[in-house]
Amino acid sequence: MQIDSTSLTSLLNAFPLPTLMLRDGLVICSNTSALRLLPEVTAGSPCPPAFLYLLGSEGGDRISVSSLGGQDYIVSASETALGIMLVLRPSGGNVPYDGYANLLSEQVRRQLSTLLATTQSMTRVSRDTSSEQGEKLQTLMEVTEALTHASQNNNPTEQSGKLMALLGATEAFTQVSQDNTSEQDRKLFALLSQSTHRLLRVLGSDDLTRRLSVSENPCKTTPMDLTFFCRELCDQVETLSKEAGLSFHPEINCPPLFLIGDPELLRQMLLSLISNAMKASPPNGRFGLRLLNQKSKAIFTVWDEGSGMSSEALSTLFQVGVLPPHPLRGLGVGLSNAQRIAALHGGVLMVESREGSGVRVTVSLPLSPISSLPLRTPKTSLSPASDYSPIWVELSDTLPWQAFLSQIMDE
Repeated sequence: MQIDSTSLTSLLNAFPLPTLMLRDGLVICSNTSALRLLPEVTAGSPCPPAFLYLLGSEGGDRISVSSLGGQDYIVSASETALGIMLVLRPSGGNVPYDGYANLLSEQVRRQLSTLLATTQSMTRVSRDTSSEQGEKLQTLMEVTEALTHASQNNNPTEQSGKLMALLGATEAFTQVSQDNTSEQDRKLFALLSQSTHRLLRVLGSDDLTRRLSVSENPCKTTPMDLTFFCRELCDQVETLSKEAGLSFHPEINCPPLFLIGDPELLRQMLLSLISNAMKASPPNGRFGLRLLNQKSKAIFTVWDEGSGMSSEALSTLFQVGVLPPHPLRGLGVGLSNAQRIAALHGGVLMVESREGSGVRVTVSLPLSPISSLPLRTPKTSLSPASDYSPIWVELSDTLPWQAFLSQIMDE
């Protein structure tokens, strides 16, 4: 399709947001809003470095967040007959979307309701329990009711204390009951574990969102080997993916890649993306994680073969005050948090999708020349209250109760 530059400029000026048209890595046209923001970017100029990563795609619409002059912009890239069109939208910061607090309360109430119903069922079916087992069960019910009351009062401090008590009571009850349970009881134990993990996930997501929103520097950095880090993570994800009836395909074939970063935040970033991929996958579907080294950058790609996202749904990602499309059994903040974690490490996150062709999320992080430094690749940590693996917690929304039965039996 051919169109003269004057007509193309008039076309782009119909867009109120800064808009660029690129072809073969060069700017062929920009509208008035873009020239105000980027006066040096005129026809014939190379693509601004901040947007280069959006051009190396295999096709499909994509969206990311880039920083220009201290201001974050949501950048959408679309393939057109004229070239690649970039549209820049100012980001409103890290404020959660409208209705976030209501959805958080709803998610917490749902998991607490399941916990309470499960403990009540245990009381009805457990007739041959020891006095110690009955005492632990009664304590668990009381703590669950107390946490339910605390959540209704929206008191974070009280809620945190009751949560710690709940985790302790759950572990104590499980320990005294495992050797004296029927098949029906074991199912109830699995449901109890599933609900506890899911409750931890909801509250953990909220805590991370608040940390990333209010803290100027929430990172606790250390030298680390990303290759070993990813292989360790993938081994555990592969096991859980089978429990979910999915096929996980990791590709971690690069040599050691060194980075100074926060292992816990980077683990959370990858697990959030993997969780989204698992939720988007059809039954018996495939998803994967790829790690590459490109020009002194570590490139992570998490992909799935789900139904993908429409251009309209994709364009709403990262917008302040907008509930992300299809928040599958979560708070809808995982992707935004992952983007912030990437930015804290000097990187960028890009989402690419075509409706009907799945989603690819690519994270690019700058590597560090630290091969001579002593490295510490932390093992997967546990929660301070008990042995709740962050991988089990983050992926709990994707796992059936039978997976938690096998976890209990393996302890």
